[in-house]
Amino acid sequence: MCLQEPVPELEPSLPSTWQSTKRNWFSFARSADKLKTVQAACEQAGSGKGNVATVVADVGKQEDLERIIKEAVAAFGVLDVLVNNAAALVINDVEHTSPESFDRTIAVNLRAPFFLSQAAMPHLKKTGG
Repeated sequence: MCLQEPVPELEPSLPSTWQSTKRNWFSFARSADKLKTVQAACEQAGSGKGNVATVVADVGKQEDLERIIKEAVAAFGVLDVLVNNAAALVINDVEHTSPESFDRTIAVNLRAPFFLSQAAMPHLKKTGG
Protein backbone atom coordinates (compact mmCIF):
# COMPACT_ATOMS: atom_id res chain seq x y z
CA MET A 1 0.00 0.00 0.00
CA CYS A 2 1.33 3.46 -0.84
CA LEU A 3 0.20 6.70 0.68
CA GLN A 4 1.15 10.27 -0.02
CA GLU A 5 0.49 12.96 2.60
CA PRO A 6 -1.94 11.22 4.97
CA VAL A 7 -5.47 12.63 5.08
CA PRO A 8 -6.12 13.73 8.69
CA GLU A 9 -9.67 12.34 8.77
CA LEU A 10 -8.48 8.91 7.62
CA GLU A 11 -5.13 8.68 9.34
CA PRO A 12 -6.30 7.12 12.65
CA SER A 13 -8.11 4.27 10.91
CA LEU A 14 -5.48 3.49 8.30
CA PRO A 15 -2.85 1.90 10.54
CA SER A 16 -5.37 -0.43 12.20
CA THR A 17 -6.86 -1.31 8.81
CA TRP A 18 -3.37 -2.01 7.51
CA GLN A 19 -2.51 -4.12 10.52
CA SER A 20 -5.63 -6.25 10.08
CA THR A 21 -4.42 -7.19 6.60
CA LYS A 22 -0.88 -8.02 7.77
CA ARG A 23 0.55 -6.37 4.69
CA ASN A 24 3.53 -4.18 4.07
CA TRP A 25 3.01 -0.42 4.14
CA PHE A 26 5.06 1.99 2.03
CA SER A 27 4.36 5.67 2.46
CA PHE A 28 5.86 8.73 0.84
CA ALA A 29 5.59 12.43 1.55
CA ARG A 30 7.56 15.63 1.19
CA SER A 31 7.91 15.82 4.97
CA ALA A 32 10.03 13.40 6.98
CA ASP A 33 8.06 14.41 10.09
CA LYS A 34 4.76 13.31 8.53
CA LEU A 35 6.34 10.01 7.56
CA LYS A 36 7.54 9.46 11.13
CA THR A 37 3.98 10.03 12.35
CA VAL A 38 2.56 7.48 9.91
CA GLN A 39 5.27 4.95 10.74
CA ALA A 40 4.71 5.37 14.48
CA ALA A 41 0.93 4.97 14.07
CA CYS A 42 1.41 1.77 12.06
CA GLU A 43 3.83 0.35 14.59
CA GLN A 44 1.56 1.29 17.50
CA ALA A 45 -1.41 -0.39 15.82
CA GLY A 46 0.35 -3.74 15.93
CA SER A 47 4.06 -4.01 15.43
CA GLY A 48 5.27 -7.24 13.93
CA LYS A 49 2.26 -7.95 11.73
CA GLY A 50 3.75 -6.22 8.72
CA ASN A 51 6.62 -4.01 7.69
CA VAL A 52 6.65 -0.25 7.26
CA ALA A 53 8.96 1.66 4.90
CA THR A 54 8.96 5.32 3.95
CA VAL A 55 10.68 7.69 1.57
CA VAL A 56 10.78 11.46 1.34
CA ALA A 57 9.65 12.39 -2.17
CA ASP A 58 7.73 15.09 -4.01
CA VAL A 59 5.12 13.90 -6.52
CA GLY A 60 5.34 17.30 -8.16
CA LYS A 61 8.80 16.31 -9.40
CA GLN A 62 8.90 13.87 -12.31
CA GLU A 63 12.18 12.30 -11.17
CA ASP A 64 10.63 11.33 -7.83
CA LEU A 65 7.70 9.43 -9.35
CA GLU A 66 9.68 6.47 -10.68
CA ARG A 67 11.92 6.53 -7.61
CA ILE A 68 8.89 6.11 -5.33
CA ILE A 69 7.83 2.92 -7.09
CA LYS A 70 11.40 1.59 -7.32
CA GLU A 71 11.92 2.12 -3.59
CA ALA A 72 8.60 0.47 -2.70
CA VAL A 73 9.48 -2.59 -4.76
CA ALA A 74 13.02 -2.62 -3.38
CA ALA A 75 11.66 -2.53 0.17
CA PHE A 76 9.15 -5.37 -0.21
CA GLY A 77 9.77 -7.10 -3.53
CA VAL A 78 6.24 -6.46 -4.81
CA LEU A 79 3.62 -3.75 -5.16
CA ASP A 80 0.00 -4.76 -4.56
CA VAL A 81 -1.84 -1.44 -4.27
CA LEU A 82 -1.21 2.18 -5.18
CA VAL A 83 -3.27 4.94 -3.56
CA ASN A 84 -2.97 8.17 -5.54
CA ASN A 85 -4.21 10.71 -3.02
CA ALA A 86 -1.79 13.60 -3.30
CA ALA A 87 -3.36 16.96 -4.06
CA ALA A 88 -2.33 20.58 -4.39
CA LEU A 89 -4.65 23.55 -4.11
CA VAL A 90 -3.64 27.15 -4.47
CA ILE A 91 -6.49 29.41 -3.45
CA ASN A 92 -6.26 32.51 -5.56
CA ASP A 93 -8.32 34.26 -8.17
CA VAL A 94 -7.52 33.89 -11.85
CA GLU A 95 -5.96 37.34 -12.07
CA HIS A 96 -3.43 36.61 -9.35
CA THR A 97 -2.51 32.97 -9.97
CA SER A 98 1.15 32.74 -10.90
CA PRO A 99 2.45 30.41 -13.60
CA GLU A 100 4.45 28.60 -10.89
CA SER A 101 1.34 27.97 -8.76
CA PHE A 102 -0.61 26.79 -11.79
CA ASP A 103 2.22 24.48 -12.89
CA ARG A 104 2.56 22.99 -9.38
CA THR A 105 -1.18 22.29 -9.22
CA ILE A 106 -1.14 20.56 -12.62
CA ALA A 107 2.01 18.60 -11.71
CA VAL A 108 0.56 17.25 -8.46
CA ASN A 109 -3.10 16.83 -9.42
CA LEU A 110 -2.81 15.63 -13.03
CA ARG A 111 0.70 14.54 -13.98
CA ALA A 112 1.61 12.74 -10.74
CA PRO A 113 -1.31 10.29 -10.61
CA PHE A 114 -0.87 9.44 -14.28
CA PHE A 115 2.90 8.90 -14.24
CA LEU A 116 2.95 7.28 -10.81
CA SER A 117 0.34 4.81 -12.06
CA GLN A 118 2.36 4.30 -15.23
CA ALA A 119 5.49 3.48 -13.20
CA ALA A 120 3.49 1.15 -10.94
CA MET A 121 1.63 -0.69 -13.71
CA PRO A 122 4.22 -3.41 -14.48
CA HIS A 123 4.41 -4.29 -10.78
CA LEU A 124 0.64 -4.18 -10.27
CA LYS A 125 0.11 -6.48 -13.24
CA LYS A 126 2.44 -9.05 -11.65
CA THR A 127 0.42 -9.11 -8.43
CA GLY A 128 -3.03 -8.63 -9.91
CA GLY A 129 -3.24 -5.28 -8.09
